Amino acid sequence: MPPQQFFLVSVQEQPIDSAPECWIKRGPAFLSRFTHPFASIMKQPRRSITHFLRQQSNWQLGLGSALMLGAIWGVDYWLKVDLGLSILYVLPIAAIAWYLKPKLGYGASLLSAVLWFAAEIHRVSTSDMVPFLVWNAAVRLAFFGLVVTLLAELKAAYRQEQRLANTDFLTTLLNRRAFTEMLEQEIQRSRRYELPFTLAYLDVDNFKQVNDRLGHAAGDRLLKDVAVVLRQQLRTTDCQARLGGDEFAMLLPQTEQQQATIVLQRVFAVLSQLHSDQVLIGFSIGAVTFASMPDDASHALSMADKVMYSAKGQGKNQFVQAAFEQLPSRESEAN
Repeated sequence: MPPQQFFLVSVQEQPIDSAPECWIKRGPAFLSRFTHPFASIMKQPRRSITHFLRQQSNWQLGLGSALMLGAIWGVDYWLKVDLGLSILYVLPIAAIAWYLKPKLGYGASLLSAVLWFAAEIHRVSTSDMVPFLVWNAAVRLAFFGLVVTLLAELKAAYRQEQRLANTDFLTTLLNRRAFTEMLEQEIQRSRRYELPFTLAYLDVDNFKQVNDRLGHAAGDRLLKDVAVVLRQQLRTTDCQARLGGDEFAMLLPQTEQQQATIVLQRVFAVLSQLHSDQVLIGFSIGAVTFASMPDDASHALSMADKVMYSAKGQGKNQFVQAAFEQLPSRESEAN
């Protein structure tokens, strides 16, 4: 029996990045970036220093690396003896290559080699030593460049690993773990700046019948089509994820209920164009707008999940909205 081709989608799947770029930059005020408690750094130096560097902007990292290069060169230049300080040039080079760009790392390598040569040449008393210094500078330049190359390869492998850890394999949307982490950050940000956000929960109606009657390949194709619709119909500031099975989630930052209605109704309208001649396909969407903040990400997802099931209770293939104030808190639910 030939495979079923039954999904008719009015949108074309376009090449996309392997991982959604929907993380919203946020952070404390400028001065607080430089006031990390030294106690935490002493307790966990590697994690604390890495966290500190990641919080800095590009120009701050560039300026700090340039100052470090200048300090190393200054010490190297004014010392009367060679203490082998050239290895210290690797520190700012590595910071630039890892946290900025490899191209800038190669530029820092060239600058470091020139600075080392300038620090060494003032120590020689005869011109006979100049060729040896040039050779040594070239060797150091090659070494610095090799460090940058290795770091670039390592960073690419690290990003690939992070992408695989945060991405759903089938749809290439965010997975549950990554989405929950991002939702937690959005809750903290919205609580700090008193901004609303909307969380929507989507479930594919009769998805089990699709797998049973048409096969799992057809079910996978349906899930991919849903992912395409979410990417194309949501805004660039919104985030979408596959939580597992036939369940999806959408996060709309800084979005009040009226704005969320416009966006999600557009999503619902395009999803309704996905259909089959053999299985009745529908989509139940439950959305909650949080003007007041939930306890945490799991609490927010639980609320949106309940609203989605209320849409199923109204006959499936429905879009239902609610506000946080209209829902019971976790404490009252427990009682």
